[in-house]
Amino acid sequence: MKLTIFGATGRIGGHLLNWAVDAGHDVHVLARSPQALRPRDGLTVTGGDVLDPAAVAAVISGADAVLSAVGPKIRDNFHYTELLARPPRTSSTGCTRPAAAG
Repeated sequence: MKLTIFGATGRIGGHLLNWAVDAGHDVHVLARSPQALRPRDGLTVTGGDVLDPAAVAAVISGADAVLSAVGPKIRDNFHYTELLARPPRTSSTGCTRPAAAG
């Protein structure tokens, strides 16, 4: 099977990569730091960023499955606390409703 993995240089993505290659799959990885991955049979590494649509399109072309282990990074004004923010309040019907004015 031809697999594409995003996030293969990270902790979880590294495990996915090892399992896939060890199972005999052809794996194509898009990595911002391709030198972080050791060359091995069954692995093709392309340098690039998952935020680049053209790079993603090129890497997933011909893949039977795409696995993403991309995690959040602190960029610009983004903070981890935003990940932990409470979700919007919902009504009993599951519809989002505004929080009380205060």
